[in-house]
Amino acid sequence: MAKITPPQDIPSELYDDFSAIGGVARPNDVAQRRYPWRIIQPGTVPQLEVWDKFLFCVRCFRGQTQEQRQEWYNKSIGSGLFYYNYFMKETLDLLYEGLKPDWCSFLCDVCYEANEMPTEAIPPWTLFGNESWSYASGGILTVLMPPVGEVCDYELLNILSDNEAGNVLEIRMRVVSFPYWSDDHILMSDGTSRVQLIFDQREEIEPPRIRLYEATGHSLNYDINYFNWHTYKLTLKGSSFKCLIDEEVELEIPVGVHLSPNRVRLNLSATIYVSKQIEYDYVRIYRGRI
Repeated sequence: MAKITPPQDIPSELYDDFSAIGGVARPNDVAQRRYPWRIIQPGTVPQLEVWDKFLFCVRCFRGQTQEQRQEWYNKSIGSGLFYYNYFMKETLDLLYEGLKPDWCSFLCDVCYEANEMPTEAIPPWTLFGNESWSYASGGILTVLMPPVGEVCDYELLNILSDNEAGNVLEIRMRVVSFPYWSDDHILMSDGTSRVQLIFDQREEIEPPRIRLYEATGHSLNYDINYFNWHTYKLTLKGSSFKCLIDEEVELEIPVGVHLSPNRVRLNLSATIYVSKQIEYDYVRIYRGRI
């Protein structure tokens, strides 16, 4: 049986902007779903959504091991497709059905890396506030305190799976400066339950701490120096809300039913106290694979 050596990557022509030829693909390409964005009006929202699916497939393909690529090559025999096109078709078919391929389970569904502003990411975050209150530089998103009475919130709406399937929100971040009596937070709401990771320091003599909170009243405090970089992995599924810190410390509280919009929110609100600042390295969302 033929072997693929060296490991082939997806050819560069798959990334080309085909709008120059009118965005029309050959019939066989359409049937095989190899270039799905080419049949949609360039620059439209549907095209961007399909392009996002395609880029997901590209990232998934790049993460396949040599052994996995060999398996895809073997499966593609007799299909009339190059093995990478066969891989793309099989992956896209499941994505179009709203399913997540098992062979892409290592990938996050929504991946924000702070090399750009959240409003420019795919999918774009909605900003509540003024973008001049934050900036992206050197792979870090810095959010500054807005004027008193204002907020600087970044939100993704209708982004999470349902409560039964579950969701994981992973964030690497740190608090740079913070006033006392502050409740800035990370929020997850899957439409059935709403939870928050709150950054809290109630008195000058108290150490900084985080607080797990859910909308029906359960909460848990944990002392942590959040001025250092930490990775927080928040899991919301069923009646449980968990927070895994740096893959070492796991906290958990029960959750109840609290109907609210499906969203993820990064919140920084103004206070009358000293200035504050938060930095984000990345935000990753994993849907329905818990």
